[in-house]
Amino acid sequence: MVLMTNIKKSKDTISCNIYPEESTEAGTITVDYTGAVLDYALPRGYEDCYNCIPHASAELVNMLNGKSRILREKLVIWC
Repeated sequence: MVLMTNIKKSKDTISCNIYPEESTEAGTITVDYTGAVLDYALPRGYEDCYNCIPHASAELVNMLNGKSRILREKLVIWC
């Protein structure tokens, strides 16, 4: 699970804060419209939670490409 907050779109990129499950500190992620992760940082102590990066990236690309609405925050859950 990852909580995405402060989602912001620019011309060619979209970025947000990411909170891996049970984290109280935010990390960040920025992707472009192709889905390429341009930059990311996980919060200290959650560096091994890199599996949330592709899930957050996919949601951001859907928002950037108009497949879903750009929300202020989004909770992504997978199993």
